[in-house]
Formats: sequence, C-alpha cells, structure tokens
Amino acid sequence: MDDERRIPGMDTDIRDEIDRSFGDGPPVDHATRSVELGRRALRRRRVAAGTAGVAAAVVLGSVAWAIPQGSGTSTPPVTSSPTRHPTPTTVEPTTPPEFFLHDLPATFDPQDGSLIVRPGWRVLDRVEKPFTVAPLSASGVPAKSLGVVATNGSETQWLLMAWWPGDGGTSSTYNDPAGHGFESFESWLDIQVARETGTWTRELVTRGATGTLTPLNGVAVTQQRAALELGDGYAVARLQVLDDEWWIVTRPAGSATESLVVPYPLESAPATLTGFVDHIRDEGILDGHS
Repeated sequence: MDDERRIPGMDTDIRDEIDRSFGDGPPVDHATRSVELGRRALRRRRVAAGTAGVAAAVVLGSVAWAIPQGSGTSTPPVTSSPTRHPTPTTVEPTTPPEFFLHDLPATFDPQDGSLIVRPGWRVLDRVEKPFTVAPLSASGVPAKSLGVVATNGSETQWLLMAWWPGDGGTSSTYNDPAGHGFESFESWLDIQVARETGTWTRELVTRGATGTLTPLNGVAVTQQRAALELGDGYAVARLQVLDDEWWIVTRPAGSATESLVVPYPLESAPATLTGFVDHIRDEGILDGHS
C-alpha cells in the first residue's frame, strides 16, 4: 500500500473507510444519471488530511466531509420543516483549533451534532434545517443542518452544514467567502441547497419578455437557448458560478424563473446545449421535478 494512502497511526486503507461510510448512495431510476452522480460523489471523496484522531477530512474545493475513523454511517430520514429565518447568535469556543477541518470557521460535534465554533470566530446568523431532502451525494436527509454566517473580524464566511448520526457521526460543510456577487446570504444558501439536492431555485436567472435569460446574484450566463422540446417556456443555459460551470434547465414560474442544476456534461455526451437537452429528455431528468 502506498504511503500517500495512509493516515499516520492507522493500519486501514483510508479509501476503503471512506467508501464504506457513504452507504449505497441515492436511489436513481435512470442509469446514465446514476453513473454521473456516482462520479460526482467520488469527486467529493478525495482525502486531504486527518484531524487529531477525531475524523478524516474529505475535501473537494470548499466542500469538506468529516467521517469518524473506523466506522460506517447511518442516515435515517428526517421530515421536519426548515426554518429559513436567520437568528443572530454568538458561541464561546472552547475546542482546540486542531479539531476543525481545513480552517473551517465551524463544525458539528461528530458525536451529538452540536455546533462548535472555531476559536477566534463567532456566528452572526444561522438558518435551521435548510436540508429537507437528501443531498444527491448522501443516502438520507441529514438529522441536523445549518446555514451559518461566521466572522473572525477580518473575514466573513458563509457555510452550509449537515450532520448524520450513527457510529460517531458524519458531517459535510460547503463554504464560500461572503459576497462574491450574491445579493444575500439567503440567496447563496438557496442556490447551494438546490444544487446539492437537485431541486429548483429562483436565485440563478430570470427570463425577460423576449425569452432571454438574465443572470442574478453575480452569476454569468455563457450560453443559452430555448428548449421548447422540453416544454412551453423551457430554456437551457451554461453558467459560470464563482469558479464552477453549471448547466441548468429553466422554466417559468409565474413572474419568476426556476432553474434546475443538472450534472453535465457526461463522458458519453457532447458538451453542447443540444446534447444537454437530449440528455435531459432521453434520461427523463425532469420526471418527478414538479
């Protein structure tokens, strides 16, 4: 076994530990979409470091997963409704810095899911239970989830956090620096939840009288076209969102425009809007997205 695949003091292949912790993944009816979501989950399972024997950190970009060493994960469904009203709060930190994964301002206690704030940081706002359905990369709704605004006085971070109980607990955190063109923390949170769960959001684009999509919240539309073959008023587009490219399908929703982020392109499909429309139609991506 290569040294780079080991965490000091551990005799177990960390890749096997992490793969076991994620369970079977979300049930998906369409084979091609399932394969692509599998690739997406795999990209999120890159090992970067360990944290004082508490958890292994799994990171892609600004997404971190905390998984207890030597344990699996159970993710029982939770049906409680979200509370989308930020509540100012401060937490007096007592946990040493080495407990926190990759300089994150806050984390969940792996044992009981309580919020722990990094020394030198404080929480300005929080939104309870932003996840009401399971993320695409998980097999169940998190038992606890939070949207958090945290600051250390010189910088402010926005975080989307989730925690699942069982065998020591598993958590994930997505974070970005505050702002970057987003009108508000609530807009950023809505977009992140929609992307992570494969649900609709009204915070990415709006559709004008001529059918042209206009970006919102600092998003850039790099390509777009009508997609009437998917339904009346539907359109597709490629977006630049911070450092990422997203592919979306849009539909009218009264005076607003709803967008669904779809994992694309696939290795077997062309990176074109026409190929994207064919993929959505052929794989039934819109089925069940009422």
